[in-house]
Amino acid sequence: MSKVSRLWIIVFRAKSGALMSYQGRKFSNKGRALRFSTVDHAMRVARGLRRKFPDALTKGTLFIEKMRAPNLAVLKTNPRKRAKGYKKNPGFRSAVDAYARELDEADERLAGFSGRTSKEILKVQAPQIRAGLVVGKLLGVMYSTKRDGVRENYKHEFAKNSQPLLIASHDGKQIGIVGGQYRFTDAGIEDE
Repeated sequence: MSKVSRLWIIVFRAKSGALMSYQGRKFSNKGRALRFSTVDHAMRVARGLRRKFPDALTKGTLFIEKMRAPNLAVLKTNPRKRAKGYKKNPGFRSAVDAYARELDEADERLAGFSGRTSKEILKVQAPQIRAGLVVGKLLGVMYSTKRDGVRENYKHEFAKNSQPLLIASHDGKQIGIVGGQYRFTDAGIEDE
């Protein structure tokens, strides 16, 4: 089992709206983000970058992102004797890269749907439902959002073969959606 560590990376929002991570000498959405073991170190570097490039790196475009990634696993056995089917832990770099790719993909999906990019990263502490009950099939979803600057209400009714299950936690304080055959696209929720 691997330990979990806190890391900080510096993230930049370009004029195009794309999220890019700091890689030591430049910002890019390709390659590996420079990681900082303390938030103070990341803040010092970010302040230096803001002083060096005040026009481009304003407070709203440059921010420190906290993330959790596994430490690199240390194998105590001879690698040649490693059990078949086991792989090395991908470690910090691939976890940071995967996280940056997920942020970019989510931001692109938001821009395609609403015509705007995100202004901040919202961290949500939502406990997983480990034990609960199936309430039934979810027939539809209603939601309100801003799209192209206009607040609109939407209602999606799932096709019979696309319906996910509505579940509730054991204590009834949380609900969730499991399964189903649908995607969230530029047009909103679409059955597959």
